[in-house]
Amino acid sequence: MRSRGMIALPAGVRTDTHLNAKRVLFCGENYRMSEFQGAVALAQIQKAEMMLSGYRAAKRRIIQGLKLPDHVTLQRVCDPEGDTGSVFFLVLSDVDSKKWAIEALQAEGVMGGAYSNEVKDWHIYTYWEHIMDMKSVSGDGLPWSGAKPENLPSYSPDMCPQCLDYLSRVIRFCTVWDYSEADCDVIAAGINKVFAAQAEMMA
Repeated sequence: MRSRGMIALPAGVRTDTHLNAKRVLFCGENYRMSEFQGAVALAQIQKAEMMLSGYRAAKRRIIQGLKLPDHVTLQRVCDPEGDTGSVFFLVLSDVDSKKWAIEALQAEGVMGGAYSNEVKDWHIYTYWEHIMDMKSVSGDGLPWSGAKPENLPSYSPDMCPQCLDYLSRVIRFCTVWDYSEADCDVIAAGINKVFAAQAEMMA
């Protein structure tokens, strides 16, 4: 099976010089788009409807082909009509099951990704030290200096335990807008094979 697009790294992972930095000065990125970036984006946006249609069709086809055992739950999407279809998630019952499944999926040629503490992923709040540490891009300390100290919020890496629990047990699958129906069917079959084997071991 072709594994194109089934990548393990999400878009929010830092790939620049701050990738392995312990401290990042501020979260202010992309304050203003350059003219070149704007021109590229203008050309690319014309492909949006075609690509959205492809992503949604691929995700729909894969999910329709899934036969998940009781210990695996498909992500709940609050706005199905607004979903781009570029990714879907499966939540497992425990961390060990997730780790085993990822290795087995890769052996089947299906690239399922997991969130890792070893990678700075700005999709996840625990890496927002600019917010956690109340950093400011300006000399006057705004926005934090605009409130009385006693009114400032208190942040910590463990303040959302349920979120962290889900992240520790989730497997992420990316789709590609030009997947064929055959591509989708092979992906679904690989996922089904892995979780059927896992369910049998757990029985």
